[in-house]
Amino acid sequence: NDGVEPVVLDGTVSSDPDGSLTAFSWSENGAEIATGTQPQITLPVGVHTLTLTVTDDQGATAQDTVTVMVEQPAPDPLVASVTTFERNGDTVTVSGSATGGTGQYTYSWDFGDGQNFADGPQAAVTYTQHGGPYTITLTVSDGISLATAVAPETITVTAQANPVADRPIRPNLDDYSNLQNIYNAGGRNGQAFTIAGDEFAPDLEAFGDGNYTISPDDPEAAALTATIDRFNTDLGGFNSFTRDSVAVNTGWTAQDLLALANLDTCNPDDSRLTCELNMAGTQPAVVVISVGRNDLTTDPVVFQAQMETIIQTVIDANALPLVLTIPPVPGAESEAQTINEAILAAADNLTVPVFNQWRALSGLVDGSGVATVDPTGADVLSANSTFGTNVRNRELLLILSDYIQKFMN
Repeated sequence: NDGVEPVVLDGTVSSDPDGSLTAFSWSENGAEIATGTQPQITLPVGVHTLTLTVTDDQGATAQDTVTVMVEQPAPDPLVASVTTFERNGDTVTVSGSATGGTGQYTYSWDFGDGQNFADGPQAAVTYTQHGGPYTITLTVSDGISLATAVAPETITVTAQANPVADRPIRPNLDDYSNLQNIYNAGGRNGQAFTIAGDEFAPDLEAFGDGNYTISPDDPEAAALTATIDRFNTDLGGFNSFTRDSVAVNTGWTAQDLLALANLDTCNPDDSRLTCELNMAGTQPAVVVISVGRNDLTTDPVVFQAQMETIIQTVIDANALPLVLTIPPVPGAESEAQTINEAILAAADNLTVPVFNQWRALSGLVDGSGVATVDPTGADVLSANSTFGTNVRNRELLLILSDYIQKFMN
């Protein structure tokens, strides 16, 4: 009990054949702990060697020893409990406790969805897998035995709408019949496209010399070839792939596309975007709008309004807009999500297609957010490519092919 045990010592069988015993002394390790023939003592847990020394009436002594083992008392059964449970959205915070056992507790949590923690009696987790119900189980060990407890509620995680992650990579052009009227208004060159945006905009220059590689087993090989050949049309010493757009520059934001061009080749009141749209001899029928990577700190409401102005400017010029989401941005995922939601909202408000570049390039950018590229070249196309630049180029060319087939034939 509490680590000590009462013990009754008994020296009554001691005797003296020629006299009588006058003293009984009990000792441990040379220290007297009791006297008398039947003293009661308490001993702690452990092995104790006790010596009885008896003295007779003539002063003679004799000794004997006895070994007493006091065992550790059996502990109370180990019991685990989940003491607090709080849920905020898909984040759950729990705490647990234990009683009984040896008192040396370790805690481990199983949250039912593959996430496990062994950091102590408190834990918090955010569920990212849609589904359930997930059962939260606490397991406590005292080094000898285990005890478990289950949280009072199970967790079911419902899918949250994510307009960026849920948007297909390629648009379904059947949803954009309004573009046909824009193209039919005339004045644009169906053999030309251009790009407007920042340094993260697609660069298709590698296809401009007519030398490119398409995997022979690519199911879209014919469409890719026809699209590349179409836009390799000579536009006066250059083609859509090789011509430098005056509406693309490093560091540009959406506002920069709308700023005055101040170029000799442009009208005095032309913005950089309208200047590109009005380029003599080019008059591109399709404008690929790829901007926003440098707008991560721009107010999303302001940015969306700027995007709508950009898109409307293209429409007013009777050109067909193709809007791109920005690619993944490591370290700024939340900001990229906000900008992409604004891009989608702007495009949807004006009913124009979106190439979901973010989804196409997820996992295919480096630590700076730059798309990886096949070492053999950006003009190597395959349905199975794992290089971001090559995947983007292939998807963009296939969307341009869809534009041709749907609106421009």
